[in-house]
Amino acid sequence: MEKSIGEIIRQYVDASGISYRDFAVRTGLTSGYISMLVNNRNPKTGNPIVPTIDTFERVASAMGIGVEELLNQMRDRQHSRVHYDSMSIKERLEAIAEALETASKQARLLADEVDRDAFMKAQVEAVEIQKAAGRYDYSRESFNERLELTHRLRVGTPQTTNQNGHE
Repeated sequence: MEKSIGEIIRQYVDASGISYRDFAVRTGLTSGYISMLVNNRNPKTGNPIVPTIDTFERVASAMGIGVEELLNQMRDRQHSRVHYDSMSIKERLEAIAEALETASKQARLLADEVDRDAFMKAQVEAVEIQKAAGRYDYSRESFNERLELTHRLRVGTPQTTNQNGHE
């Protein structure tokens, strides 16, 4: 049985006796984002959370383990070995096929997230370079665009706004 990163965080916080806020400080992530990870849901959209590689690294570091160990905990390898040993060959093949399909979906989601992050970082870097070179045209951007760019620089996630500046 696989565990979500949120379940691992919940177990760690419960076992260590620290608060979610303290855990958030250790990771450098917001307590709101930690809450979304633990609940595996974005409260605004209702969609599941797909953590970035950076998030995995931060969570693992805060727990004092490596990313590989975090992923092993999420896979719950000991449990799956015991379960696997009690399966027929057909059941094993079906379980392997299902695991491969799940891994493939997760890899696509992570790749999409990495692509978006890389694109956003490249955009932000391009603007910073233009500003540093004195070639950035401030008149082309609205107040809302500057606010959004500032948010991206701080958080690293895209925010969509309508013409009135509301999400």
